[in-house]
Amino acid sequence: MGEDLYIFFACVLLGGAGGVVYDVFYPVRRLIERKTRKFAAAADVLFFFLFSLVYVAASVVFAFPALRWYMFAGCMAGLILYLKSFHRILAFFCDMLYNKRKK
Repeated sequence: MGEDLYIFFACVLLGGAGGVVYDVFYPVRRLIERKTRKFAAAADVLFFFLFSLVYVAASVVFAFPALRWYMFAGCMAGLILYLKSFHRILAFFCDMLYNKRKK
């Protein structure tokens, strides 16, 4: 049970790191979305492909056991937590810096 909890929290952190990568992809996605919706969907697919590669690399490095449902849940929870909390905090500070620079 203890190892499962460790793996779950590692997956939550991995999901949070995925949120940071999503923040990098987001401006590119918005620029592409203006042109066509098909390429915006391709950017999302590329993000999840890269995230899955990072997950596989982390599972090898940390010697995760076979894929379990709580690993997927941990990754999704970390991504959602990032997007609902840290992303908003980061966006607030970026807007604040942008507005100060404009003045």
